[in-house]
Amino acid sequence: MHKPATADIEALLQRIAKRDQVAFRALYELFARRVYAFLVHRFQHESLAEEVVSDTLLHVWKSPESFRGESAFSTWLLGVARFKMMERLRKRTTEANEDIDEIDENLLVEETGPEDVAMMRERSEGVRECLDLLPAEQRECIHLAYYEGWTLDEIGEHMKLKRETVGTRLFYARKKIQACLAALLARERGLREETQ
Repeated sequence: MHKPATADIEALLQRIAKRDQVAFRALYELFARRVYAFLVHRFQHESLAEEVVSDTLLHVWKSPESFRGESAFSTWLLGVARFKMMERLRKRTTEANEDIDEIDENLLVEETGPEDVAMMRERSEGVRECLDLLPAEQRECIHLAYYEGWTLDEIGEHMKLKRETVGTRLFYARKKIQACLAALLARERGLREETQ
């Protein structure tokens, strides 16, 4: 199959923005197999890969304007696919952890008590709080590095930054998160002492 020209893809995206289903089918046929091969190669998860191909191309159908032409369309599309796959895998892990948490809560109900369970939940919310306090550019770097598994080079290419700049942003973001979490843990200890 010949490689589609950038102008052809842009024309398809413009038609998709007008809800042209024929254009969407054409785009699907051009890229579905490639996205699937990429996901299976990277994540070794065939059944999920099939679902994520649909998620990825549905994203294009719903928001064709989200491709801003800052990279090749195929690079951007594979980035969307990787993000969608990581989301699904994270959701599965979270659901598995919730099942384990329920078992733990039932087993340890005598020892822990409801306050401790609330504290444990608050701590994971605390991490999200700390992330929200970061400047947008540091938060994006942390998200791509730790939640999406991107390398410094990939983040640099995506954000149009030097590799060293990405490393510096991650360094300072980690410092801020550590300080924020330390403050949260100190507050947690203070609350625990007050209730004793």
